[in-house]
Formats: sequence, structure tokens, C-alpha cells
Amino acid sequence: MEIMERLTEALAYIEENLMNEINYTEVAKRAYCSSDGFKRVFSIIAGISPAEYVRRRRMTLAALELKDSNCKISDIALKYGYESPGSFTRAFSSIHGLTPSDVRKSKVSLTVFPRLFFKIHIKGANEMNYRIEKWRNLMSLVERVLSQIKMVPILLLIPESCGKNSTKTVDMKKY
Repeated sequence: MEIMERLTEALAYIEENLMNEINYTEVAKRAYCSSDGFKRVFSIIAGISPAEYVRRRRMTLAALELKDSNCKISDIALKYGYESPGSFTRAFSSIHGLTPSDVRKSKVSLTVFPRLFFKIHIKGANEMNYRIEKWRNLMSLVERVLSQIKMVPILLLIPESCGKNSTKTVDMKKY
């Protein structure tokens, strides 16, 4: 669990410094790893890079500020790290699909990217039922699988004459 505490500490640093330039060396130091190592681990766990996470969070905060305050768009752009209102508008539009002035003019729905929280959830301690079947007629197999209510993983043994891969696993989550 120590790794989760370290990542949470690094994420807290990012959140506390969203209005500033993020020092990824400092973030990595809080996570007790290298800068590249942190970026890699973060991307694997979160599904986006730390830089993209920061950009999305800043745009969320900027959108909320645009809706709730009368500050100039250029001031908000500077506050969130953009050198010009034009670059801020392009970044804002890419996230929200609207320009900052459109948000000001009307009550619109915006995309919000909430703060990330790292939480570990371990599954797999329970036994799992499975069966092995030889593949002869794919359609009849699929029909049988779909007609059953139980979600049981199936391991298909495919004859070598059907291709290079002789084993396939069917992901029942799709059904």
C-alpha cells in the first residue's frame, strides 16, 4: 500500500500547484521514483499522462471560474498558465467543445474532469468456474454461450488448420 500513499502524495502536490508550473521532478520525488518512472506509472494507472491530467484539471477549474465570475477571459487565461487568450481559447475549445465567451453568454453543460484518487481494489480471491470446449462451429458455440445466464469464461481450442493461434479466450463481459 505504500506505493498508493506515495502516488496520493504526488497527486496532492499536483492539485495544490495547478495554478503554477508543475515541477515533475518534485512530483516524482514525492512518489519516491524518477520523473520518467512517475510519468509511466501515472499513465498506466490513470490512462492519461500527467501533463494531460493537469491540462484537463486546469480547464475544468477555468470553466467553473468563467461561469461563476466576471473576470476577464484574458485574466483567467493567464491565471491558468496560458500566455495568450488565443491559446487558452484553443485549449478550452478542445476540452469543452465551446469557446470561453460561449460559456459566458449562456448556461451550457460543460465537461468536468474531477480530481483523481488512487484506490486499490484487488479481485480474484474467489474461485472461478470454466470449461474447455473444442471449436467446431463458432456460431453454435456463441449461441450456446449467449443463451446461458451464467457468465462463465470459455477457453476455445481451435484446430491448427484454422490459423496460427490455437487457443482463444472469449471475454464474456461483452455479452
